[in-house]
Amino acid sequence: DLELPVNHGKGHTIWVNSKCNAVLNDKGKVVGLRGIIQDITERKRADERLRQSEQELGKFKFFSDRANDMHFLLDRHGSILYANRKASERLGFSETELLAMNIRDVATQAKDRFEEIYIRSQQVTVPPFEGMYRSRDGAIFPAEVSATVLEIRDEWLMFVTARDITERKLAEQRVREAALHDVLTGL
Repeated sequence: DLELPVNHGKGHTIWVNSKCNAVLNDKGKVVGLRGIIQDITERKRADERLRQSEQELGKFKFFSDRANDMHFLLDRHGSILYANRKASERLGFSETELLAMNIRDVATQAKDRFEEIYIRSQQVTVPPFEGMYRSRDGAIFPAEVSATVLEIRDEWLMFVTARDITERKLAEQRVREAALHDVLTGL
């Protein structure tokens, strides 16, 4: 097999796959060639589109894995199709373990609200909301969650970004306590 570009008679280049066998006479001498040439231009174009898509996905994964927030890509049922490095680190599960899970396994609010949020996100932009996440060790922590549902190649997928807001919640608690208690008198 030989794949090569060929100048078409109409002035453009096509890709062909050429297969060729020698035709031998009675004495074993080559007297001709027998072969087939197949136009593989569309396959080459599809291969190039796939290569470009893989490059784009690689760029996304590069940046996503270095983000400070947890990223998840979910299907219609909440199955985790992608989880970034921060999700693995913060939740204490390997990427392989997360990919075998459903978002309901780690996001406590998803048990009751996933379907509602998913359907609403298909129609309007859902503002960020607070949710709770459960790590492998059972610890529960608050997160600010953004969810977007988009149709990609005839499939609806949800992209979720979850930011751990534990420190912010603790700071808010300290401010509330300071507002209600006089530090000097202890009242």
